[in-house]
Amino acid sequence: MEKYIGEIAKQVPTISPDTLGEDVNDIFEKNKYIEGVVVLSSDQKPVGLITKIQFYQALGKRYGYALYMRRPIKILIEDMPLIVDYGTPILEASKLSMKRKQENLYDYIIISQNDKYYGVVSIRVLLLKISEIRVIDAKYSNPLTGLPGNQKIEEKLKELLSKEKYSILYFDLDNFKAYNDLYGFKNGDGILQATGKIIKENVFIHAGSNSFVGHIGGDDFIALFLHYNYEDVCKSICKEFNIRIKEFYNQMDRARGYIITDNRHGVKEKFPIMTISIAVVTNREYKYNSIEEISESAAIMKKKCKEVWNSCYCDGIVCNL
Repeated sequence: MEKYIGEIAKQVPTISPDTLGEDVNDIFEKNKYIEGVVVLSSDQKPVGLITKIQFYQALGKRYGYALYMRRPIKILIEDMPLIVDYGTPILEASKLSMKRKQENLYDYIIISQNDKYYGVVSIRVLLLKISEIRVIDAKYSNPLTGLPGNQKIEEKLKELLSKEKYSILYFDLDNFKAYNDLYGFKNGDGILQATGKIIKENVFIHAGSNSFVGHIGGDDFIALFLHYNYEDVCKSICKEFNIRIKEFYNQMDRARGYIITDNRHGVKEKFPIMTISIAVVTNREYKYNSIEEISESAAIMKKKCKEVWNSCYCDGIVCNL
Protein backbone atom coordinates (compact mmCIF):
# COMPACT_ATOMS: atom_id res chain seq x y z
CA MET A 1 0.00 0.00 0.00
CA GLU A 2 1.39 3.38 -1.01
CA LYS A 3 2.17 5.75 1.85
CA TYR A 4 3.72 8.74 0.10
CA ILE A 5 2.21 11.09 -2.46
CA GLY A 6 5.09 10.52 -4.89
CA GLU A 7 4.21 6.84 -5.16
CA ILE A 8 0.95 7.65 -6.97
CA ALA A 9 2.33 10.41 -9.22
CA LYS A 10 2.07 10.28 -13.01
CA GLN A 11 3.77 12.19 -15.81
CA VAL A 12 2.14 14.96 -17.84
CA PRO A 13 3.72 17.18 -20.51
CA THR A 14 5.91 20.01 -19.26
CA ILE A 15 6.64 23.39 -20.85
CA SER A 16 8.88 26.39 -20.26
CA PRO A 17 7.55 29.86 -19.40
CA ASP A 18 8.39 30.96 -22.95
CA THR A 19 6.32 28.27 -24.67
CA LEU A 20 3.79 29.89 -27.01
CA GLY A 21 0.07 29.57 -26.42
CA GLU A 22 -0.41 27.81 -29.75
CA ASP A 23 2.05 25.11 -28.67
CA VAL A 24 0.15 24.61 -25.42
CA ASN A 25 -3.02 24.30 -27.48
CA ASP A 26 -1.35 21.57 -29.57
CA ILE A 27 -0.41 19.70 -26.38
CA PHE A 28 -3.99 19.77 -25.14
CA GLU A 29 -5.31 18.72 -28.54
CA LYS A 30 -2.98 15.71 -28.63
CA ASN A 31 -3.51 14.75 -24.96
CA LYS A 32 -7.27 14.72 -24.46
CA TYR A 33 -7.18 13.21 -20.98
CA ILE A 34 -4.72 15.51 -19.22
CA GLU A 35 -6.04 18.34 -17.05
CA GLY A 36 -3.03 20.61 -17.28
CA VAL A 37 0.66 21.06 -18.04
CA VAL A 38 3.46 21.90 -15.61
CA VAL A 39 5.73 24.86 -16.21
CA LEU A 40 9.41 24.20 -15.45
CA SER A 41 12.36 26.55 -15.07
CA SER A 42 15.58 25.92 -16.98
CA ASP A 43 16.88 23.80 -14.08
CA GLN A 44 13.75 21.57 -14.09
CA LYS A 45 12.13 23.08 -11.02
CA PRO A 46 8.33 23.44 -11.14
CA VAL A 47 7.37 27.12 -11.23
CA GLY A 48 3.77 27.05 -12.36
CA LEU A 49 0.76 25.23 -13.72
CA ILE A 50 -1.46 25.83 -16.77
CA THR A 51 -4.77 24.02 -16.44
CA LYS A 52 -6.84 23.16 -19.49
CA ILE A 53 -9.86 24.99 -18.07
CA GLN A 54 -7.81 28.09 -17.29
CA PHE A 55 -6.24 28.09 -20.77
CA TYR A 56 -9.47 27.78 -22.74
CA GLN A 57 -11.29 30.26 -20.52
CA ALA A 58 -8.59 32.80 -21.37
CA LEU A 59 -8.90 32.02 -25.10
CA GLY A 60 -12.67 32.39 -24.92
CA LYS A 61 -12.53 35.97 -23.67
CA ARG A 62 -12.84 38.88 -26.07
CA TYR A 63 -9.63 39.06 -28.11
CA GLY A 64 -8.34 36.09 -26.08
CA TYR A 65 -7.33 34.07 -29.11
CA ALA A 66 -5.32 36.95 -30.53
CA LEU A 67 -3.81 37.81 -27.16
CA TYR A 68 -2.58 34.39 -26.06
CA MET A 69 -2.01 32.08 -29.03
CA ARG A 70 1.15 33.83 -30.33
CA ARG A 71 2.51 35.02 -27.00
CA PRO A 72 4.54 33.20 -24.28
CA ILE A 73 2.39 31.25 -21.87
CA LYS A 74 4.05 32.87 -18.84
CA ILE A 75 1.36 35.57 -18.89
CA LEU A 76 -1.21 32.90 -17.98
CA ILE A 77 0.83 30.86 -15.48
CA GLU A 78 -0.83 29.93 -12.20
CA ASP A 79 2.27 30.84 -10.19
CA MET A 80 1.05 29.56 -6.81
CA PRO A 81 0.35 25.88 -7.50
CA LEU A 82 0.52 23.31 -4.71
CA ILE A 83 3.96 21.69 -4.84
CA VAL A 84 4.75 18.93 -2.34
CA ASP A 85 7.73 16.68 -1.84
CA TYR A 86 7.68 13.04 -2.99
CA GLY A 87 7.90 11.87 0.65
CA THR A 88 4.83 13.76 1.89
CA PRO A 89 2.31 11.32 3.42
CA ILE A 90 -0.78 10.96 1.25
CA LEU A 91 -3.20 12.10 3.96
CA GLU A 92 -1.08 15.17 4.73
CA ALA A 93 -1.00 16.08 1.03
CA SER A 94 -4.78 15.74 0.97
CA LYS A 95 -5.15 18.22 3.83
CA LEU A 96 -2.90 20.71 2.03
CA SER A 97 -4.89 20.35 -1.19
CA MET A 98 -8.18 21.06 0.59
CA LYS A 99 -6.81 24.34 1.97
CA ARG A 100 -6.49 25.85 -1.51
CA LYS A 101 -8.82 28.47 -2.90
CA GLN A 102 -12.13 27.17 -4.22
CA GLU A 103 -11.14 27.81 -7.83
CA ASN A 104 -7.94 25.76 -7.40
CA LEU A 105 -9.33 22.79 -5.49
CA TYR A 106 -9.27 20.43 -8.47
CA ASP A 107 -5.92 21.49 -9.92
CA TYR A 108 -3.08 18.99 -10.11
CA ILE A 109 -0.84 18.59 -7.10
CA ILE A 110 2.73 18.94 -8.40
CA ILE A 111 5.28 16.50 -6.95
CA SER A 112 8.95 17.38 -6.59
CA GLN A 113 11.92 15.26 -5.56
CA ASN A 114 15.19 16.92 -4.55
CA ASP A 115 13.58 20.20 -5.70
CA LYS A 116 13.18 18.87 -9.26
CA TYR A 117 9.91 18.10 -11.02
CA TYR A 118 8.80 14.49 -10.53
CA GLY A 119 5.16 14.28 -11.63
CA VAL A 120 1.59 15.23 -10.73
CA VAL A 121 -1.34 13.76 -8.82
CA SER A 122 -4.91 14.54 -9.81
CA ILE A 123 -7.55 15.08 -7.13
CA ARG A 124 -9.52 12.14 -8.52
CA VAL A 125 -6.58 9.77 -8.03
CA LEU A 126 -5.88 11.26 -4.60
CA LEU A 127 -9.48 10.78 -3.41
CA LEU A 128 -9.57 7.19 -4.67
CA LYS A 129 -6.32 6.42 -2.85
CA ILE A 130 -7.57 8.02 0.37
CA SER A 131 -10.75 5.95 0.15
CA GLU A 132 -8.63 2.82 -0.24
CA ILE A 133 -6.49 3.80 2.74
CA ARG A 134 -9.59 4.40 4.88
CA VAL A 135 -10.99 0.97 4.02
CA ILE A 136 -7.72 -0.75 4.93
CA ASP A 137 -7.34 1.30 8.12
CA ALA A 138 -10.87 0.35 9.19
CA LYS A 139 -10.11 -3.32 8.55
CA TYR A 140 -7.14 -3.27 10.92
CA SER A 141 -8.47 -0.80 13.49
CA ASN A 142 -9.95 -1.48 16.89
CA PRO A 143 -13.74 -1.21 16.41
CA LEU A 144 -14.25 0.48 19.77
CA THR A 145 -11.71 3.32 19.54
CA GLY A 146 -11.00 3.39 15.80
CA LEU A 147 -7.26 3.33 16.57
CA PRO A 148 -4.93 0.99 14.66
CA GLY A 149 -4.87 -2.55 16.09
CA ASN A 150 -2.19 -5.18 16.63
CA GLN A 151 -1.24 -5.86 13.01
CA LYS A 152 -0.49 -2.19 12.34
CA ILE A 153 1.20 -1.83 15.73
CA GLU A 154 3.56 -4.71 14.97
CA GLU A 155 4.41 -3.20 11.56
CA LYS A 156 5.22 0.15 13.17
CA LEU A 157 7.36 -1.45 15.89
CA LYS A 158 9.39 -3.34 13.29
CA GLU A 159 9.95 -0.11 11.36
CA LEU A 160 11.03 1.61 14.56
CA LEU A 161 13.89 -0.80 15.25
CA SER A 162 15.98 0.71 12.46
CA LYS A 163 15.44 4.34 13.47
CA GLU A 164 18.13 6.50 15.06
CA LYS A 165 15.89 7.76 17.87
CA TYR A 166 12.54 6.60 19.17
CA SER A 167 10.29 6.52 22.21
CA ILE A 168 7.58 3.96 22.89
CA LEU A 169 4.86 4.59 25.45
CA TYR A 170 2.77 1.69 26.75
CA PHE A 171 -0.41 2.72 28.55
CA ASP A 172 -2.73 0.74 30.75
CA LEU A 173 -5.42 1.58 33.30
CA ASP A 174 -5.21 0.69 36.98
CA ASN A 175 -8.36 -0.81 38.56
CA PHE A 176 -10.18 -0.98 35.22
CA LYS A 177 -11.50 -4.52 35.79
CA ALA A 178 -12.98 -3.61 39.16
CA TYR A 179 -14.72 -0.63 37.58
CA ASN A 180 -16.11 -2.82 34.79
CA ASP A 181 -17.45 -5.34 37.30
CA LEU A 182 -19.30 -2.64 39.23
CA TYR A 183 -20.37 -0.13 36.55
CA GLY A 184 -20.77 -2.51 33.62
CA PHE A 185 -19.09 -2.94 30.23
CA LYS A 186 -20.94 -0.05 28.57
CA ASN A 187 -19.45 2.45 30.97
CA GLY A 188 -16.10 0.66 30.70
CA ASP A 189 -16.21 1.05 26.91
CA GLY A 190 -16.85 4.77 27.39
CA ILE A 191 -13.67 5.02 29.44
CA LEU A 192 -11.65 3.21 26.76
CA GLN A 193 -12.97 5.53 24.05
CA ALA A 194 -12.19 8.61 26.15
CA THR A 195 -8.73 7.27 27.01
CA GLY A 196 -7.91 6.62 23.36
CA LYS A 197 -8.93 10.18 22.51
CA ILE A 198 -6.91 11.68 25.39
CA ILE A 199 -3.80 9.75 24.35
CA LYS A 200 -4.13 10.51 20.65
CA GLU A 201 -4.76 14.23 21.06
CA ASN A 202 -1.96 14.79 23.59
CA VAL A 203 0.56 12.68 21.66
CA PHE A 204 -0.11 14.58 18.43
CA ILE A 205 0.01 17.97 20.20
CA HIS A 206 3.19 17.36 22.22
CA ALA A 207 5.06 14.76 20.14
CA GLY A 208 4.04 15.78 16.62
CA SER A 209 1.45 14.79 14.02
CA ASN A 210 3.77 12.12 12.58
CA SER A 211 3.50 10.12 15.80
CA PHE A 212 1.58 6.84 15.93
CA VAL A 213 -1.08 5.82 18.46
CA GLY A 214 -2.55 2.32 18.59
CA HIS A 215 -4.97 0.28 20.69
CA ILE A 216 -3.44 -3.05 21.67
CA GLY A 217 -6.70 -4.26 23.18
CA GLY A 218 -8.70 -3.93 26.39
CA ASP A 219 -7.21 -1.11 28.45
CA ASP A 220 -3.78 -1.30 26.76
CA PHE A 221 -2.64 1.41 24.34
CA ILE A 222 0.66 2.34 22.67
CA ALA A 223 2.28 5.46 21.19
CA LEU A 224 5.45 5.74 19.07
CA PHE A 225 7.50 8.76 17.96
CA LEU A 226 10.99 9.50 16.66
CA HIS A 227 12.49 11.57 19.48
CA TYR A 228 13.00 11.47 23.25
CA ASN A 229 10.72 14.33 24.27
CA TYR A 230 8.21 12.15 26.08
CA GLU A 231 7.98 13.99 29.41
CA ASP A 232 5.43 16.60 28.31
CA VAL A 233 3.41 13.91 26.52
CA CYS A 234 3.20 11.77 29.64
CA LYS A 235 2.50 14.66 32.02
CA SER A 236 -0.28 16.07 29.87
CA ILE A 237 -1.94 12.66 29.48
CA CYS A 238 -1.78 11.94 33.23
CA LYS A 239 -3.15 15.37 34.06
CA GLU A 240 -6.08 15.19 31.63
CA PHE A 241 -6.88 11.57 32.49
CA ASN A 242 -7.05 12.37 36.23
CA ILE A 243 -9.59 15.10 35.52
CA ARG A 244 -11.70 13.26 32.93
CA ILE A 245 -11.89 9.91 34.71
CA LYS A 246 -13.97 11.33 37.57
CA GLU A 247 -16.82 11.96 35.12
CA PHE A 248 -17.32 8.19 34.91
CA TYR A 249 -18.00 7.70 38.64
CA ASN A 250 -21.10 8.58 40.61
CA GLN A 251 -21.04 11.39 43.16
CA MET A 252 -20.57 9.13 46.18
CA ASP A 253 -17.61 7.21 44.70
CA ARG A 254 -15.98 10.44 43.56
CA ALA A 255 -16.32 11.96 47.02
CA ARG A 256 -14.75 9.03 48.87
CA GLY A 257 -12.15 8.29 46.19
CA TYR A 258 -12.81 4.58 45.78
CA ILE A 259 -15.40 1.94 44.88
CA ILE A 260 -16.32 -1.21 46.74
CA THR A 261 -16.72 -4.42 44.74
CA ASP A 262 -15.68 -8.08 44.75
CA ASN A 263 -12.04 -8.89 44.11
CA ARG A 264 -10.98 -11.98 42.12
CA HIS A 265 -11.62 -14.13 45.20
CA GLY A 266 -15.17 -12.88 45.65
CA VAL A 267 -14.29 -10.78 48.69
CA LYS A 268 -15.46 -7.17 48.99
CA GLU A 269 -12.56 -4.76 48.54
CA LYS A 270 -11.89 -1.06 48.11
CA PHE A 271 -10.51 -0.05 44.71
CA PRO A 272 -9.23 3.53 44.22
CA ILE A 273 -10.46 5.79 41.42
CA MET A 274 -8.85 4.63 38.18
CA THR A 275 -5.38 5.90 37.25
CA ILE A 276 -3.20 5.53 34.15
CA SER A 277 0.27 3.95 34.06
CA ILE A 278 2.73 4.75 31.27
CA ALA A 279 5.76 2.54 30.65
CA VAL A 280 8.41 4.39 28.62
CA VAL A 281 10.94 2.55 26.44
CA THR A 282 13.57 4.38 24.33
CA ASN A 283 16.74 3.46 22.47
CA ARG A 284 18.69 6.30 24.09
CA GLU A 285 20.76 3.97 26.28
CA TYR A 286 20.18 0.57 24.69
CA LYS A 287 19.74 -0.67 21.11
CA TYR A 288 16.86 -3.13 20.88
CA ASN A 289 17.09 -5.91 18.31
CA SER A 290 13.54 -7.25 18.46
CA ILE A 291 9.99 -6.43 19.47
CA GLU A 292 10.30 -9.11 22.17
CA GLU A 293 13.15 -7.21 23.83
CA ILE A 294 11.08 -4.02 23.78
CA SER A 295 8.13 -5.86 25.34
CA GLU A 296 10.34 -7.22 28.13
CA SER A 297 11.62 -3.74 29.00
CA ALA A 298 8.09 -2.36 28.88
CA ALA A 299 6.90 -5.06 31.30
CA ILE A 300 9.58 -4.01 33.79
CA MET A 301 8.64 -0.33 33.48
CA LYS A 302 4.97 -1.20 33.79
CA LYS A 303 5.57 -3.14 37.00
CA LYS A 304 7.36 -0.15 38.53
CA CYS A 305 4.48 2.12 37.54
CA LYS A 306 1.98 -0.17 39.22
CA GLU A 307 3.83 0.28 42.50
CA VAL A 308 2.82 3.95 42.48
CA TRP A 309 -0.78 4.58 43.51
CA ASN A 310 -1.27 7.49 41.15
CA SER A 311 -1.20 8.19 37.44
CA CYS A 312 2.47 8.18 36.49
CA TYR A 313 5.08 7.34 33.86
CA CYS A 314 8.21 5.29 34.38
CA ASP A 315 11.29 5.56 32.13
CA GLY A 316 13.63 3.19 33.94
CA ILE A 317 15.22 5.84 36.08
CA VAL A 318 12.34 7.06 38.19
CA CYS A 319 8.56 6.96 38.20
CA ASN A 320 7.21 10.47 37.72
CA LEU A 321 3.84 11.70 38.91
